[in-house]
Amino acid sequence: MTPKTTRRKFIVTSVAAAGGIVGSAAWHQQQSQLSATAAIQLPTAATMPERVLGKTGVKVPIFGLGGAGQTPLSKMNREADAVAQIEAALQFGIRYFDTAASYGRSEEYMGKVLPAYRSRSVTYGQSNLFLATKTAQRDRDGAWRELERSLKRLQTDSIDLWQLHHVSFQETLDQIFSPNGAIKAFEEAKEQGIVKYLGITGHHEPDVIAEGLRRYPFDTTLISLNAADVHQKFWVCSRSGGRRPKPRPSRTAF
Repeated sequence: MTPKTTRRKFIVTSVAAAGGIVGSAAWHQQQSQLSATAAIQLPTAATMPERVLGKTGVKVPIFGLGGAGQTPLSKMNREADAVAQIEAALQFGIRYFDTAASYGRSEEYMGKVLPAYRSRSVTYGQSNLFLATKTAQRDRDGAWRELERSLKRLQTDSIDLWQLHHVSFQETLDQIFSPNGAIKAFEEAKEQGIVKYLGITGHHEPDVIAEGLRRYPFDTTLISLNAADVHQKFWVCSRSGGRRPKPRPSRTAF
Protein backbone atom coordinates (compact mmCIF):
# COMPACT_ATOMS: atom_id res chain seq x y z
CA MET A 1 0.00 0.00 0.00
CA THR A 2 1.27 3.46 -0.81
CA PRO A 3 1.45 6.10 1.96
CA LYS A 4 -1.91 6.94 3.51
CA THR A 5 -2.48 10.21 1.74
CA THR A 6 -1.45 9.06 -1.72
CA ARG A 7 -4.69 7.41 -2.80
CA ARG A 8 -6.85 10.19 -1.34
CA LYS A 9 -4.83 12.83 -3.21
CA PHE A 10 -5.09 10.72 -6.37
CA ILE A 11 -8.86 10.48 -6.00
CA VAL A 12 -9.27 14.22 -5.38
CA THR A 13 -7.18 15.01 -8.46
CA SER A 14 -8.93 12.39 -10.59
CA VAL A 15 -12.39 13.64 -9.69
CA ALA A 16 -11.31 17.19 -10.38
CA ALA A 17 -9.85 16.24 -13.76
CA ALA A 18 -13.00 14.37 -14.68
CA GLY A 19 -14.89 17.63 -14.26
CA GLY A 20 -12.40 19.66 -16.26
CA ILE A 21 -10.68 21.06 -13.19
CA VAL A 22 -6.99 20.97 -12.32
CA GLY A 23 -5.83 20.26 -8.77
CA SER A 24 -7.45 19.79 -5.38
CA ALA A 25 -7.70 23.50 -4.54
CA ALA A 26 -9.59 24.21 -7.74
CA TRP A 27 -11.88 21.28 -7.03
CA HIS A 28 -12.87 22.66 -3.63
CA GLN A 29 -13.28 26.13 -5.12
CA GLN A 30 -15.68 24.70 -7.70
CA GLN A 31 -17.68 22.96 -4.97
CA SER A 32 -18.09 26.31 -3.20
CA GLN A 33 -19.28 27.87 -6.43
CA LEU A 34 -21.75 25.03 -6.97
CA SER A 35 -23.08 25.55 -3.46
CA ALA A 36 -23.61 29.23 -4.12
CA THR A 37 -25.57 28.55 -7.32
CA ALA A 38 -27.66 25.61 -6.11
CA ALA A 39 -31.19 26.10 -7.38
CA ILE A 40 -33.27 24.22 -4.79
CA GLN A 41 -34.12 25.85 -1.48
CA LEU A 42 -33.64 23.20 1.18
CA PRO A 43 -36.18 23.06 4.04
CA THR A 44 -35.07 24.95 7.13
CA ALA A 45 -36.82 22.55 9.52
CA ALA A 46 -37.26 18.79 9.66
CA THR A 47 -40.15 17.74 7.41
CA MET A 48 -40.49 14.17 8.71
CA PRO A 49 -39.46 12.07 11.73
CA GLU A 50 -35.77 11.30 12.04
CA ARG A 51 -33.82 8.38 13.49
CA VAL A 52 -30.19 7.75 14.32
CA LEU A 53 -28.69 5.65 11.53
CA GLY A 54 -27.15 2.49 12.95
CA LYS A 55 -24.05 3.20 15.02
CA THR A 56 -23.13 6.38 13.14
CA GLY A 57 -24.71 8.78 15.62
CA VAL A 58 -26.12 10.67 12.61
CA LYS A 59 -29.84 11.49 12.50
CA VAL A 60 -31.49 11.10 9.10
CA PRO A 61 -35.15 11.22 7.98
CA ILE A 62 -37.04 7.93 8.11
CA PHE A 63 -37.42 8.12 4.32
CA GLY A 64 -34.53 8.21 1.88
CA LEU A 65 -34.08 8.10 -1.87
CA GLY A 66 -32.69 4.90 -3.34
CA GLY A 67 -31.01 4.72 -6.72
CA ALA A 68 -32.49 1.44 -7.99
CA GLY A 69 -35.89 -0.06 -8.63
CA GLN A 70 -38.76 1.21 -10.75
CA THR A 71 -37.55 4.80 -11.01
CA PRO A 72 -35.61 6.76 -13.63
CA LEU A 73 -32.52 6.85 -11.41
CA SER A 74 -30.98 3.62 -12.70
CA LYS A 75 -32.23 3.86 -16.29
CA MET A 76 -30.35 4.87 -19.40
CA ASN A 77 -31.35 8.09 -21.17
CA ARG A 78 -33.49 9.31 -18.26
CA GLU A 79 -31.28 12.11 -16.97
CA ALA A 80 -33.93 14.85 -16.99
CA ASP A 81 -36.43 12.65 -15.10
CA ALA A 82 -33.79 11.47 -12.66
CA VAL A 83 -32.56 15.00 -11.91
CA ALA A 84 -36.16 16.15 -11.36
CA GLN A 85 -36.74 13.27 -8.93
CA ILE A 86 -33.58 14.04 -6.94
CA GLU A 87 -34.47 17.73 -6.76
CA ALA A 88 -38.01 16.87 -5.63
CA ALA A 89 -36.57 14.67 -2.87
CA LEU A 90 -34.43 17.58 -1.68
CA GLN A 91 -37.46 19.86 -1.60
CA PHE A 92 -39.40 17.31 0.46
CA GLY A 93 -36.61 17.25 3.05
CA ILE A 94 -34.98 13.92 2.17
CA ARG A 95 -31.31 13.94 3.12
CA TYR A 96 -30.38 10.25 2.84
CA PHE A 97 -29.38 9.21 -0.69
CA ASP A 98 -28.42 5.59 -1.38
CA THR A 99 -26.92 4.27 -4.60
CA ALA A 100 -24.48 1.59 -5.80
CA ALA A 101 -21.82 1.04 -8.42
CA SER A 102 -24.12 -1.49 -10.13
CA TYR A 103 -27.21 0.76 -10.23
CA GLY A 104 -26.91 1.77 -13.86
CA ARG A 105 -26.61 5.56 -14.27
CA SER A 106 -27.70 6.25 -10.69
CA GLU A 107 -24.35 7.48 -9.40
CA GLU A 108 -23.90 9.76 -12.41
CA TYR A 109 -27.36 11.27 -12.03
CA MET A 110 -26.84 11.92 -8.32
CA GLY A 111 -23.44 13.41 -9.14
CA LYS A 112 -25.14 16.01 -11.32
CA VAL A 113 -27.27 17.32 -8.45
CA LEU A 114 -26.00 16.48 -4.97
CA PRO A 115 -22.50 18.06 -4.90
CA ALA A 116 -24.03 21.53 -4.89
CA TYR A 117 -25.98 20.68 -1.74
CA ARG A 118 -23.64 18.43 0.23
CA SER A 119 -21.35 21.36 1.01
CA ARG A 120 -24.20 23.54 2.26
CA SER A 121 -24.98 23.68 5.97
CA VAL A 122 -28.49 23.10 7.27
CA THR A 123 -30.18 24.76 10.19
CA TYR A 124 -31.59 21.61 11.77
CA GLY A 125 -30.55 18.10 12.69
CA GLN A 126 -27.04 16.76 13.14
CA SER A 127 -25.94 16.35 9.57
CA ASN A 128 -25.93 17.65 6.05
CA LEU A 129 -26.95 15.41 3.16
CA PHE A 130 -25.95 11.79 3.75
CA LEU A 131 -24.56 9.96 0.72
CA ALA A 132 -24.15 6.19 0.58
CA THR A 133 -22.97 3.84 -2.15
CA LYS A 134 -22.04 0.17 -2.42
CA THR A 135 -19.63 -2.24 -4.08
CA ALA A 136 -20.18 -5.87 -5.04
CA GLN A 137 -16.45 -6.46 -5.46
CA ARG A 138 -15.15 -9.02 -2.97
CA ASP A 139 -11.39 -8.41 -3.25
CA ARG A 140 -9.37 -5.43 -2.03
CA ASP A 141 -8.11 -4.15 -5.39
CA GLY A 142 -11.47 -4.59 -7.10
CA ALA A 143 -13.23 -2.72 -4.30
CA TRP A 144 -10.72 0.15 -4.52
CA ARG A 145 -11.18 0.44 -8.28
CA GLU A 146 -14.94 0.51 -7.93
CA LEU A 147 -14.79 3.12 -5.16
CA GLU A 148 -12.61 5.37 -7.31
CA ARG A 149 -15.10 5.04 -10.18
CA SER A 150 -18.02 5.74 -7.84
CA LEU A 151 -16.39 8.91 -6.54
CA LYS A 152 -15.81 10.18 -10.07
CA ARG A 153 -19.42 9.49 -11.00
CA LEU A 154 -20.70 11.15 -7.84
CA GLN A 155 -18.40 14.14 -8.40
CA THR A 156 -16.97 14.03 -4.89
CA ASP A 157 -13.79 13.07 -3.08
CA SER A 158 -15.56 11.46 -0.11
CA ILE A 159 -18.79 9.73 0.85
CA ASP A 160 -20.55 9.18 4.15
CA LEU A 161 -21.21 5.45 3.89
CA TRP A 162 -19.60 2.68 1.83
CA GLN A 163 -21.37 -0.68 1.89
CA LEU A 164 -20.71 -4.28 0.87
CA HIS A 165 -23.46 -4.99 -1.64
CA HIS A 166 -25.89 -7.98 -1.53
CA VAL A 167 -23.86 -10.31 0.69
CA SER A 168 -25.85 -13.54 0.37
CA PHE A 169 -23.59 -16.53 1.04
CA GLN A 170 -21.12 -17.69 3.68
CA GLU A 171 -18.57 -18.18 0.89
CA THR A 172 -18.92 -14.49 0.05
CA LEU A 173 -18.12 -13.56 3.63
CA ASP A 174 -15.03 -15.75 3.47
CA GLN A 175 -13.87 -13.90 0.35
CA ILE A 176 -14.53 -10.49 1.89
CA PHE A 177 -12.61 -11.30 5.06
CA SER A 178 -9.73 -13.12 3.39
CA PRO A 179 -6.20 -11.60 3.56
CA ASN A 180 -6.79 -9.74 0.27
CA GLY A 181 -10.53 -9.34 0.72
CA ALA A 182 -12.65 -6.25 0.23
CA ILE A 183 -12.68 -5.50 3.95
CA LYS A 184 -9.05 -4.36 3.59
CA ALA A 185 -10.10 -1.66 1.11
CA PHE A 186 -12.95 -0.65 3.42
CA GLU A 187 -10.63 -0.21 6.38
CA GLU A 188 -8.08 1.70 4.32
CA ALA A 189 -10.68 4.02 2.81
CA LYS A 190 -12.07 4.82 6.25
CA GLU A 191 -8.60 5.36 7.72
CA GLN A 192 -7.78 7.79 4.90
CA GLY A 193 -10.98 9.78 5.40
CA ILE A 194 -12.45 8.87 2.01
CA VAL A 195 -15.46 7.25 3.71
CA LYS A 196 -16.84 7.95 7.18
CA TYR A 197 -18.82 4.80 7.88
CA LEU A 198 -18.89 1.16 6.73
CA GLY A 199 -21.92 -1.04 6.15
CA ILE A 200 -23.12 -4.42 4.90
CA THR A 201 -26.25 -5.15 2.87
CA GLY A 202 -28.21 -8.21 1.81
CA HIS A 203 -31.34 -9.10 -0.14
CA HIS A 204 -32.03 -12.39 1.67
CA GLU A 205 -30.47 -14.95 4.03
CA PRO A 206 -30.43 -12.90 7.26
CA ASP A 207 -28.16 -15.49 8.89
CA VAL A 208 -25.38 -14.44 6.53
CA ILE A 209 -25.79 -10.77 7.45
CA ALA A 210 -25.82 -11.67 11.15
CA GLU A 211 -22.56 -13.57 10.69
CA GLY A 212 -21.07 -10.56 8.90
CA LEU A 213 -21.99 -8.38 11.86
CA ARG A 214 -20.32 -10.86 14.19
CA ARG A 215 -17.14 -10.77 12.13
CA TYR A 216 -16.88 -6.99 11.87
CA PRO A 217 -18.30 -3.95 13.75
CA PHE A 218 -20.09 -2.39 10.78
CA ASP A 219 -21.76 0.96 11.38
CA THR A 220 -24.92 0.10 9.42
CA THR A 221 -26.76 -2.77 7.80
CA LEU A 222 -29.29 -2.57 4.97
CA ILE A 223 -31.55 -5.62 4.82
CA SER A 224 -34.85 -6.77 3.37
CA LEU A 225 -38.03 -6.59 5.39
CA ASN A 226 -41.68 -6.49 4.37
CA ALA A 227 -44.86 -6.86 6.40
CA ALA A 228 -46.41 -8.89 3.56
CA ASP A 229 -43.87 -11.69 3.91
CA VAL A 230 -46.00 -13.71 6.32
CA HIS A 231 -48.83 -13.78 3.76
CA GLN A 232 -46.42 -14.74 1.00
CA LYS A 233 -45.13 -17.65 3.11
CA PHE A 234 -48.65 -18.96 3.74
CA TRP A 235 -49.48 -18.76 0.02
CA VAL A 236 -46.30 -20.56 -1.00
CA CYS A 237 -46.88 -23.17 1.72
CA SER A 238 -50.37 -23.94 0.41
CA ARG A 239 -49.08 -24.10 -3.16
CA SER A 240 -46.27 -26.47 -2.18
CA GLY A 241 -48.45 -29.10 -0.59
CA GLY A 242 -48.06 -27.95 3.00
CA ARG A 243 -44.27 -27.79 3.01
CA ARG A 244 -43.12 -24.76 4.98
CA PRO A 245 -40.78 -22.66 2.83
CA LYS A 246 -37.69 -21.04 4.21
CA PRO A 247 -38.48 -17.40 5.10
CA ARG A 248 -37.20 -14.91 2.54
CA PRO A 249 -37.81 -11.24 3.34
CA SER A 250 -38.33 -8.45 0.82
CA ARG A 251 -36.65 -5.03 0.66
CA THR A 252 -36.21 -2.36 3.34
CA ALA A 253 -33.51 -0.71 5.42
CA PHE A 254 -32.29 -0.23 8.97
